[in-house]
Amino acid sequence: MTPREFKPTPGYPRRHLGQVARVNGIDGGSWITARAARLITGLDIKTLAHWETLRVISVTQDGPGSPRLYLRPEMDVLAGLRSGGVPPTLRQVRQYLSQREEQHMRGGSQ
Repeated sequence: MTPREFKPTPGYPRRHLGQVARVNGIDGGSWITARAARLITGLDIKTLAHWETLRVISVTQDGPGSPRLYLRPEMDVLAGLRSGGVPPTLRQVRQYLSQREEQHMRGGSQ
């Protein structure tokens, strides 16, 4: 009996920093489950997955089928964009990103 050889899966582990993190200078922090991210932001888990593919939010995942983890400080920013308990829409987040980028270009911090 020979030991099974480990063959890494192409593209894994994967990790990318999202636009929300970049415009806010977030480059670290704790990684949380999709369920925890949903509880913080009010966003549906499918929405979180979609936004990660658009690179709006950060994600890390060790392999296919392993849990996706989201950057906690970034989820806190999204929670701050809630209005009347309603989660932000993609359009609202993109407007926020544009405003933050404009502020950065003008040299403002917030």
